[in-house]
Amino acid sequence: MLQSWIDDEDVEDQQSTGQYLLQALDEDRLSDRQLFPPELKGLTW
Repeated sequence: MLQSWIDDEDVEDQQSTGQYLLQALDEDRLSDRQLFPPELKGLTW
């Protein structure tokens, strides 16, 4: 099953899922500090 997810070439679906995941992780934090700030995309994550 994991390999089928890796082999899946639906880039748009993967990007939207990734965006949702990052947003959910940032919203569920007790602090106001984001785990994945947009200004650090490509630099630290």
